[in-house]
Amino acid sequence: MELSDICELFEINGVVADVQPVGSGRTNDTYKITATNNGTAVHYILQRINKTVFNNIEALMSNISMVTEHLRREVVKEGGDPMRECMTLVYAKEARKYKNKPAYVIVDGEYYRMYNYIEGAYIAKRPSNSEEFAECARTYAKSLKRLSVFPVNKLNTVVANFHNTPKRIYSLKLAAKNDNFGRAVGVRDEINYVIAREMFTTQLTSLLAIRAVPVRVTHNDMRFSNTLFDVYTGKGLALIDFDWVMSGSLLYDFGDAIRYGCNTAADGETDLSKVNFDIDLYKAFTETFVEEMQLYLTPMERKFLPYSARLLAFESGVRYLTDYLNGDIYHKISYETENLHRARTQFMLADKIHEAMPELAGWTYNLVEVGK
Repeated sequence: MELSDICELFEINGVVADVQPVGSGRTNDTYKITATNNGTAVHYILQRINKTVFNNIEALMSNISMVTEHLRREVVKEGGDPMRECMTLVYAKEARKYKNKPAYVIVDGEYYRMYNYIEGAYIAKRPSNSEEFAECARTYAKSLKRLSVFPVNKLNTVVANFHNTPKRIYSLKLAAKNDNFGRAVGVRDEINYVIAREMFTTQLTSLLAIRAVPVRVTHNDMRFSNTLFDVYTGKGLALIDFDWVMSGSLLYDFGDAIRYGCNTAADGETDLSKVNFDIDLYKAFTETFVEEMQLYLTPMERKFLPYSARLLAFESGVRYLTDYLNGDIYHKISYETENLHRARTQFMLADKIHEAMPELAGWTYNLVEVGK
């Protein structure tokens, strides 16, 4: 079935006139849809969901539906515009016949979903300045506050132990042992690098296990490119891509945002001399985040903000390296060793954050405890 025909299975307002691939996401295939209604163009986003990564599409879509509907209600309560400040699912025509049916369709064994397109918005891969990164922090914090009253126990576990770094390391060791693609011998240094630093990764999982840090609704993919900005004002509008929304620690989201936004190099940079950690961007994001979240952050969460940045960079490297050993089944690649280069970039970044930790920890302590 053609993509234009698949679009017609959803409750769109008009007739499909054009389908164009967009974005650079590494998980799903994304298309911008143009439909016409009496000469007026209406846009949507269609996605083919990666069924290899997500093996329970119903649970995935149930999470997204619950969270986005909750965000819409909260935006309305605040007097905002829910069509611009949060993602809006477009339901399948058949879905309306069934109570609580997720908003997706299955065509030829593939899963598709659709969102309204938010007009007058832009996405950037990297922050162009401190102010833009601060807006990312503000947008993220707003979503966290709106979700603070959402019953986290209602969320399905889409991927078990998604940010459990010790278990990620176990998976890496297993991949290296199995060595199904004969790649382990060429990355022995990287594997040893991970094993040598294994102990530092246990702190956050231990804190979560004893509830020393709260379990919250977390986005779990808080890269800068998952924030929409208003093209007219430059202000943050909404978070997108809730595929990984689950229960967890906000430290995972904070650390992910920092490790992605503060990296001076491309994600898969082959020249590691270009990899550095932008402390000014860290300070811009953290200052705004703490200001927005001052009534919500616990003392333990505040304490571990700098630690989470190194942890998430390190964990990202572990995930990329594991995927490389397993034959690149998770992250899309454009050449054979791309995931290996991504892993090396993240490990270098983790080291740079570790080197900056005395300054980061001291500055963050003064911010959250002493005052700006």
